Amino acid sequence: MEIDCPKCSATLEIDDSLQGQTVECPGCGTPFFLAPTPKQTVDPNKRAQLAGRHSRPLNSSVDSSLSNGPVHTHLGWAIFVTILGAGSLFGIIAIVFAAMASGANAKGDYPEAKSKAKTASIFAWIAFLVDLVAVLIVFVLGVLSAAAADTIREEASVAASVKATKDTINVISIAAAAHEVRTGHQPQSISALQSSADGMRPLLDPNKPVLDGWGNPFQLRIVQGGFLEIRSAGKDGVMNTSDDISNRGD
Repeated sequence: MEIDCPKCSATLEIDDSLQGQTVECPGCGTPFFLAPTPKQTVDPNKRAQLAGRHSRPLNSSVDSSLSNGPVHTHLGWAIFVTILGAGSLFGIIAIVFAAMASGANAKGDYPEAKSKAKTASIFAWIAFLVDLVAVLIVFVLGVLSAAAADTIREEASVAASVKATKDTINVISIAAAAHEVRTGHQPQSISALQSSADGMRPLLDPNKPVLDGWGNPFQLRIVQGGFLEIRSAGKDGVMNTSDDISNRGD
């Protein structure tokens, strides 16, 4: 231990074992009594408080702040997913638990509020996923329905064009038969049926184009046996393909 000489104020290094004895300053030779240092005592109550403080876990203050403060109830999220799903059951359940969490917050029961808020969050996410799947299903069904509607419209359009083409072929056939009666021979083209070169009234209106259902002209030709074939190129607009339409039925 260190102590100052009471006379010369020199700092002396003295062994602790000399406490309670008279010692002499080596500098000035002055003797003086070295009083013993009293032992410090700790109040039992304070000792218990210190012991209790050090026995607490390091994160106890964090846990206390978490359990002793208002928690987020997820009420807004629950309402959003419920509206998104047009009142889905899971969303409604989420709102109920969020409201319970709000009530627990108001009462200061924060552990209970935390539990209810967690349940509200789970149901809100379930509602969101269900809503998302429903939206995807509606979208896919809409795409499929649109594709099916387009197919139906196209088929109906083709059927109407085929019917119009066949009706026109029948009109041409009647006009061709009348032309043969008048002239004694088959017409070589549609223009022959629209002509008044023989001085008689045209068999077909010369001011109206004679076209098939796709807006293409007909082809007239004499085939084997002297039969007059009246042919439409069909949907593809190319003669002598599988979709041609003619008065021969091929």
